[in-house]
Amino acid sequence: ENLMDHDGDFSAYASARWGSLVRSGVFLGCSPEEAQDLAQTTLMRCYAQCVGGHEKLPGDGHEAARWRT
Repeated sequence: ENLMDHDGDFSAYASARWGSLVRSGVFLGCSPEEAQDLAQTTLMRCYAQCVGGHEKLPGDGHEAARWRT
């Protein structure tokens, strides 16, 4: 399976769960902005681990912006 397959699968996963992740962050005491940052950072770290186990986060952060709805 190539990287493009992973990107599409992960993007669909992240998009489907974005709202729930942000609400969970707010429930735990974060402001809405902090909850979005928390969700974005968590998803980026998950992506890095799932796609190759790399410590470095992929891209410059613009990828996560497409998950926000």
